[in-house]
Amino acid sequence: VLVPKTGPAQKLLEATYLKVENALRSVTQRNGDVAPPKAFNLRFYSVAGHRVDHVLDGSERMSELGNPGVSDIVAELQSPESNLDVIAPAAAAAVAAAQDDDAGDGSRMETDDVVVFEKSCTEIEVFHFYRELNHAHSVPFLFKVYPGELWPATWARLERKLGLGEKELKNLGVVYGAQGVHELRRCRVIQDGEGGASPGSGQGTPSVTPPPPQAQQPSEDVEVDDGTPSDREMTTAEDNSTLCLWDVIQQTRAEEQQRLRTMEDDPNNLAQMPAMGPPAGFIGLNHIDRSSRHRGAHHERAIRILN
Repeated sequence: VLVPKTGPAQKLLEATYLKVENALRSVTQRNGDVAPPKAFNLRFYSVAGHRVDHVLDGSERMSELGNPGVSDIVAELQSPESNLDVIAPAAAAAVAAAQDDDAGDGSRMETDDVVVFEKSCTEIEVFHFYRELNHAHSVPFLFKVYPGELWPATWARLERKLGLGEKELKNLGVVYGAQGVHELRRCRVIQDGEGGASPGSGQGTPSVTPPPPQAQQPSEDVEVDDGTPSDREMTTAEDNSTLCLWDVIQQTRAEEQQRLRTMEDDPNNLAQMPAMGPPAGFIGLNHIDRSSRHRGAHHERAIRILN
């Protein structure tokens, strides 16, 4: 895709959309389908250091989007999650029950319920890292979180988005962190990898055997940040079948706001690292980068298309 370097980002968005449309048309024609490709949505955002930096709306100048080789532009091919077959049944049931006391088992939702459900969702960043949050890799993306949806249903949607094999998924460690969090010890562990390795700790966290007394554990694994409730620190994932990520986000945001208010009174904390990603925070996927492709010293900007 070639666009003027001094032009608006809208030119990039339009050119990329046209190129993706032509590619989809070529695929359908090879499959013997003469119908035009279905309408689709593309969302563009800039990525710096394998983290989402900014969602593009087309009003930016190309010269404002960072330096090639340092930041990339990602075009995400969005699927309509308003489809009832895609929306997690648990979340749909929760919303239907809240909307109508006579909703029964909540197995179906009316059109108005779907609209309300979609508007009530929030988005978080999902990125990949290995052992520590600053060791990020691969391409991040934004992911919807719905109120009332339990973690197994959320994880099922995330699995479809990632498109990884069963073995790779079992080895993923999953943590949640609030916006602006840069230390793994301040994240909440949603689930461990197959080996029971607690993300970022470098040590195993047994899922059945109770952990040893706190005095015998390395302090870096259990240390609680000042002003942050201890039950948030490196929480294990044994109860994630009843965990609702939406509730975790709301609780964590309230805790972080309280912590920041406490830090404002300390002049030593005036210099803070810039917050990355959307206000709802992030999901970190802890695993080895097995598909890293280093770009050469080129002067073109990478545009990656995510499904």
